[in-house]
Amino acid sequence: MFAKTLLQKEATMSDLMLDVDQAGELKAAFRRGDWTKTEVKS
Repeated sequence: MFAKTLLQKEATMSDLMLDVDQAGELKAAFRRGDWTKTEVKS
């Protein structure tokens, strides 16, 4: 039962947030791919 509870944990806002390094890497990847802001947001 304990393992099942751990697997069913709901994602919290902090689980979904990027840290500064991850955000920078993602931004660089979009730039390398020549994405526009509109394409990233859609």
